[in-house]
Amino acid sequence: MIIFDCDGVLVDTEMAEAEVDAEMLALHGYPITVRELKRRFTGIARRDSFAAMFAELGRPVPPGLQAEAETRLAARYRIELPVIPGIRAALDALRGIAKCVASSSTEEKLALKLELAGLTADFAPHIYSTALVARSKPAPDIYLHAAAAMRCTPVECLVIEDSVAGVTGAKAAGMRVIGFTGAAHVTPQLADELRSAGADHVIASMEELPASVRAMLA
Repeated sequence: MIIFDCDGVLVDTEMAEAEVDAEMLALHGYPITVRELKRRFTGIARRDSFAAMFAELGRPVPPGLQAEAETRLAARYRIELPVIPGIRAALDALRGIAKCVASSSTEEKLALKLELAGLTADFAPHIYSTALVARSKPAPDIYLHAAAAMRCTPVECLVIEDSVAGVTGAKAAGMRVIGFTGAAHVTPQLADELRSAGADHVIASMEELPASVRAMLA
């Protein structure tokens, strides 16, 4: 069974997420660059990243901040939602293998992104948000939840992830991981960082995915 992350694996949205977050945070007294946001919080749920940043300021997250960020992103995605190049062909090549999505996005935004990308039918109803579990990535909760929902053991699961937080959580769940470095937010050192976090294999494009999956699930 294959467990796909969403942002940075199915849709190329990590930069958009960071840009909107940086704009919103600056308005509330927490100036931070897009680059620093991506370095610190890629793969981590917005609720957790906002909580961490405002804890540094010694105050709670401003009411409505996350909801406003989600609203701005949804509006942006309805205008343009970039899809990871080659993902459609890769999913077609992997038909017949059970698959699901496990993402740090909220349930509503996850559903919207998959719908706009034309990928809902590839995964529904097996679409899981960290809102369903107690702890988000890098904890293993969402991966274990997905495996249980799909009636698979962790050793039967192969996770596709683009972040250190995601790889860390998947390995903590006892799963094998393919790291992906083909999205717009990727830095030159990401491949090494994913390997250091425990990725069993790293690919730079979705053209490599079908053969890599079949080799690891053989």
